[in-house]
Amino acid sequence: MRYYLLDSSVLVLKYHQKDQEEGRLATKVKKLFEEKRMGTSFLFVANFCIAETFNTLARYFYEEKLIPEKAYGSYKEALHEDVVGGKILYSYELSRRHILGADDIFKTEHTLSRRNGDSLSTFDILLISMGMDITRVVGKGNLKILVKENRIVDVCRSSSEFPLAVHIEKFSPS
Repeated sequence: MRYYLLDSSVLVLKYHQKDQEEGRLATKVKKLFEEKRMGTSFLFVANFCIAETFNTLARYFYEEKLIPEKAYGSYKEALHEDVVGGKILYSYELSRRHILGADDIFKTEHTLSRRNGDSLSTFDILLISMGMDITRVVGKGNLKILVKENRIVDVCRSSSEFPLAVHIEKFSPS
């Protein structure tokens, strides 16, 4: 069994792609969903990443006008179906231990050199902490956090205490 923790930047690709490059990346995400249906993968999503995905789709519809109304409704419905009952996506709840477990990540974020001035959001830090927690259950090296942000990958690579994070661009589903 392969275990993945999906960031909202990766999850949104399943529902809408803004350009051809995102379309190529979406193929990888859709393969993960197929692996889940076949029972070879388990897909965790932080509950706040689900909210972020709904919000991103809303921004694409209302503000950026990238999604027609009918498509927006079907994307929302599809995301809702993927989350309800945990049949495809397991909504992983943020807890106090994830907040308390973020201390080492805070330190790394503010001491590790940055490329292009990138920095982690608080949600990115909590995502890494949640990944650390899941790793304690599924075993070291058995979880991959899938992201579109290089900074998360850099921070996770900086310490063996952090889970493995992989940029979706470099990820190869089986």
